[in-house]
Amino acid sequence: MPTAELTSTARRKSRKVPEALILECFGGRTFYRRGYREVLNGTKTLEEIRRTSGLQAEIVSYIFEIIIRSIDKKKYRVHVSEPGIHLKKGENIAGDILVFDKLRYSANKVTTNYTNLPPMVAIEVDIAIDLEKVREYHYTFDKAQTYLAFGASKVIWVLSNIQKILVFEAGREAVVYNWYADIEVLDGVKFNVGTYLDEEGIRVAS
Repeated sequence: MPTAELTSTARRKSRKVPEALILECFGGRTFYRRGYREVLNGTKTLEEIRRTSGLQAEIVSYIFEIIIRSIDKKKYRVHVSEPGIHLKKGENIAGDILVFDKLRYSANKVTTNYTNLPPMVAIEVDIAIDLEKVREYHYTFDKAQTYLAFGASKVIWVLSNIQKILVFEAGREAVVYNWYADIEVLDGVKFNVGTYLDEEGIRVAS
């Protein structure tokens, strides 16, 4: 007869994780939101783990403002706030800022569903998944390659925990930039995270 401890363990393992706690599915893997375990055990709510940190929100807002102020809005469509991309059946990813070509992503293709079109540029700020079973390095590179394989031209990943910026481009080696580098999004539009945060008086723990 199984002990109460073993029975409890089996129950936890068989518990189905609610879809709301799943952030992305790609490459045959499911990635859960950071903090999903706390939601399952009742110590946090879904709303608590879905909230963006102040630093992440500041960086995303800064980059979005730079892009939306500088690009040709007749040519490009810019989506923000975890816009979803449907890759194929059972596989979806979400980004922080996605820049699309309006010739491909025309107005009639903007619906209540995830888009199934690749962005020209995908920008990610930090990491929102649970990292217990996946290394940050592997997740970052695998997701960037997923974007590129789907048709994106460039992926920019801002990592505040190490104060580095990774840039992935189709057909090129990934490049690691320092925190104060000028990073080009497209058409000469650039941002500089380190300089902006310094000007705002925002310190990032190293």
